[in-house]
Amino acid sequence: MENVQSSYLSMNLRMKAASKTRVLRDWETKGGSEGDFGAAKVKLRPASPGTGVIAGGAVRIVLEMAGVENALGKQLRSKNALNNARATVVAVQKMRQFSEVARERGIPMEELWR
Repeated sequence: MENVQSSYLSMNLRMKAASKTRVLRDWETKGGSEGDFGAAKVKLRPASPGTGVIAGGAVRIVLEMAGVENALGKQLRSKNALNNARATVVAVQKMRQFSEVARERGIPMEELWR
């Protein structure tokens, strides 16, 4: 029982640290983002402004803690809440901001929407 509680505590601390260091309002996932951890697989997709977070269980909690305002999430292959939360963290870490994408391509941000 202590291992489960310590795992949840460490996950909570990591998500709080991640939400402070990275603003996920301007995230770029045109094709979506996927994360795997153990048997769990999570798919994330952007949603229209005003939609909110539409996801179930641990996926919703992690996305809300990360600061994502509009997203669609689906958990696949596992009902284990901890593995789904960890898979969501992996998917969130794969997200990139528009400024990062523009910098990698060597173009101004305005060129991304042409």
